[in-house]
Amino acid sequence: MPITLTVIVMDPLGSMLHAPDVYMDKLAIGPGYDADVVTMDMSPTERVEALATAKGCTPSDITVCILERPRHGPMIAAVRATGAAIRLITDGDVAGAMHCSEPGTGIDMGEGGAPEGVLALLP
Repeated sequence: MPITLTVIVMDPLGSMLHAPDVYMDKLAIGPGYDADVVTMDMSPTERVEALATAKGCTPSDITVCILERPRHGPMIAAVRATGAAIRLITDGDVAGAMHCSEPGTGIDMGEGGAPEGVLALLP
């Protein structure tokens, strides 16, 4: 299948989080920022504004990648109100987090599967 990402992780038995039916909040931004530029305690609006300040741009220069799910409706509305662009994806939240490391992709926020969140954090 074109444009497919496969992720395989090998680890000692029992060393990775096993949470197949759990959602988790996830937040990723590109490299080069202080660890506390955006935090999980911030609202989506505060995250976009903080990242724009750190980048020296306006919120309208930020692109937010969000998994397109009904549960994300309030987050999508809040991000749109900042003027930031939104890239809705139907699946692939691991790839969404990985794309934050590419120039010009902005920020990834959302809620998705816990196993995918763990995979997105692996170096």
